Amino acid sequence: MSKHVLIVDDEDDIRFLLQGLLEDEKYQTSVAASAKVAREKIAEQRYDAVILDVWLQNGSDEGLQLLSEMLEKDPFVPVIMISGHSTIETAVSAIKKGAYDFLEKPFKSERLLTMVKRAIEYKKLNAENKNLRATSQDDVSFTGESSALAQVKETALRSAETNSRIMIFGADGSGKKTLARYIHKHSHLKDNPLKILTCQDYDADAMLADLNKALLATAQGTLVLNHVEKLPDTSQERLLHVLQSKKIEGQPCDARVISLTSQAIERHVNEGLFKSDLFYRLNVVPLTIPDLKERSDDIENIIDEIYETVSGETDKLSSKLSSSAIVKIKNYEWPGNVRQLKNFIEWMYLTGLTQTEDKISAEAVSDYIDSQRNEDSEKAGQMHFLQQVMELPLREARELFETLYLKSQITRFDGNVSKTSEFVGMERSALHRKIKSLNIHKSSEDEQEGLDNIEEFSALEQNYEDLVADIAQNTGKKRG
Repeated sequence: MSKHVLIVDDEDDIRFLLQGLLEDEKYQTSVAASAKVAREKIAEQRYDAVILDVWLQNGSDEGLQLLSEMLEKDPFVPVIMISGHSTIETAVSAIKKGAYDFLEKPFKSERLLTMVKRAIEYKKLNAENKNLRATSQDDVSFTGESSALAQVKETALRSAETNSRIMIFGADGSGKKTLARYIHKHSHLKDNPLKILTCQDYDADAMLADLNKALLATAQGTLVLNHVEKLPDTSQERLLHVLQSKKIEGQPCDARVISLTSQAIERHVNEGLFKSDLFYRLNVVPLTIPDLKERSDDIENIIDEIYETVSGETDKLSSKLSSSAIVKIKNYEWPGNVRQLKNFIEWMYLTGLTQTEDKISAEAVSDYIDSQRNEDSEKAGQMHFLQQVMELPLREARELFETLYLKSQITRFDGNVSKTSEFVGMERSALHRKIKSLNIHKSSEDEQEGLDNIEEFSALEQNYEDLVADIAQNTGKKRG
């Protein structure tokens, strides 16, 4: 396919000269005699290069302003600025604003053609470098030959050969983005752009703008939607329209979409938070990455790959681990999956543990793993409490929290109501009334039962009013 060049110049003879010159070299051309027409042209489609006159009807400021607008819409389009009566300052200003090069009239045809050719090659190289960075930034590994992973890789490779849309399920840190890159790398689109877009639901307008840009950038490539369940309604509607029409802003768009989710997106569909039509269009080929604890046979290989990335050394870290250390590592649940394992390897490297001459013992790795287990237990307790609360009506949730919280604080201050009231920010008389209304201290047996229930929630010792408000807010979100 011939490269498409846009020529913007208010002089008829210059436009016609450039158009003929480029078309003789098999370029496709479009022309614009004013900034207004040029804006319409760049809104309609993207170009491989632009030749832009600095001086249009309204002076040099209009050409430079148009340059900024073009680069805002397409940061990688090379813009060659031309002018017959500009100053060095104007040329420098154009280059600073992002112009590819500057050519002064009159110019030799050969020089212009060479510049256009190099500009298009520059754009291609830029796109390839961006694509290479995207495909090489693996924050988690997808190494492994275990039976739990073998089926996933086999299906991924078969799917890569088609243009089917894929939805990848998996816990945080399990390697969903890496699997998406793996699929792109082994697909017929491997030389085309790959973009990973993280979805968010707190700014619908910004998300829609980012989605539009991503679809334009990957019109013939692969678009990976991370946390797809967070797409706002407006973005869901736009994506559904593009998948149906295969067009974005009037331009062809046949992007291969790979969606990533760590949540039960089916629940979002059932609750009406995610469009069922869009879900079924995205979930043509479902892939589920097993947790690391389900493929412990892969851990040694993953450790070696991560260590080589972290240290730059080719020595296998697994060979430095004692058998007891390997057993301890494999027996840990790794709730953060491969990402957490990567943190562990980095910890070993930074503390110098990997530089010892002796085998690394189980005791040496225990500090990290045991501390992680304690953190996991605390988080599990807090999540259990929050899940209990979220299933209750607001009034019952507030009463449950107040009861547990106040029992915890009263115990903390050895039954001293004055100190407790000061800490929680309540008047002493108000605290007495609250204790009575919640039947706290009804009996020593009841008190002990309450204290047993709240041991795992000691981390929630924050300001009383703030926490009650936070629970009310979370309950409101669930019901909304």
